[in-house]
Amino acid sequence: MFDSLSSHKQFNEVNFVKKTVDQMQQIDTFPEMPVFVITGGQENRMMPEEIRKKRLKNQLELLSLSRNSKHIVAKKSGHFLQLSEPTIVIDSIKDCAEQLNKTNHN
Repeated sequence: MFDSLSSHKQFNEVNFVKKTVDQMQQIDTFPEMPVFVITGGQENRMMPEEIRKKRLKNQLELLSLSRNSKHIVAKKSGHFLQLSEPTIVIDSIKDCAEQLNKTNHN
């Protein structure tokens, strides 16, 4: 909430949630492409258990967007796994790019 009020963070993701949801609702079907969902495996003690479970459920639902989906758990990370385990993110991006290249060449 505070990020949305800060002018120096005008391009922060929280400012675009409503617009993103609106855009997603306008799409009839998701394109057949790889979907990688990376979940931080460390529990956030500040987050209630009910919220943690709902968040994981939402993440796992993303896997149903594509027949070519993959769930990756970053065991040593919490919410900011790109900072604590950047190699997992980099390897996932490379893997996704390779799969897209194979699809485009076929």
